[in-house]
Amino acid sequence: GFDCDRQLLTCNISYCQSKMLNGICDHECNKIGCDYDRDDCLPMQNDGLLGTIILQLEISKETFEQRKDLFLQRFSSVLNSPVKISLNKDGSELILPWYKDGNDKTKPIGYVSLFG
Repeated sequence: GFDCDRQLLTCNISYCQSKMLNGICDHECNKIGCDYDRDDCLPMQNDGLLGTIILQLEISKETFEQRKDLFLQRFSSVLNSPVKISLNKDGSELILPWYKDGNDKTKPIGYVSLFG
């Protein structure tokens, strides 16, 4: 699906990079190829069409932090929809440790990330 829709893939990269994260949705940049205008086009309120995907990743939090932007970009491309990490009430990203043995909290083996 969507592999024939080349318009979604093409955009003016240099123009869109200068407009990303300015708080204004630029529909020319709201495409896969321009990373969906980096959250500028996401609705401010959940209109009932947004959802949450819970992922269990076997990766350290530090490694995930280093690769997070690339991961979100590629995951958005696969879903053909903008994806971002959900936030806690304090505004921090909702990335939680996951433990193989629920009783042993000494060494997390991965993190559960909530996207919405």
